[in-house]
Amino acid sequence: MKHGKKLTRKQREILIQNGYDSDEWLLERQTELISVYVNKNTKELLTLDKK
Repeated sequence: MKHGKKLTRKQREILIQNGYDSDEWLLERQTELISVYVNKNTKELLTLDKK
């Protein structure tokens, strides 16, 4: 099963601002308040507030 969607420019900027390499992450899911990302390599999940 394939997980994750390509990131928008805004999502990439949020990851970079939080100290993550945006090339390693895909968007798993999002709500009005949070975005959940999945690491392409480790399948680790990361939850960040939408700002």
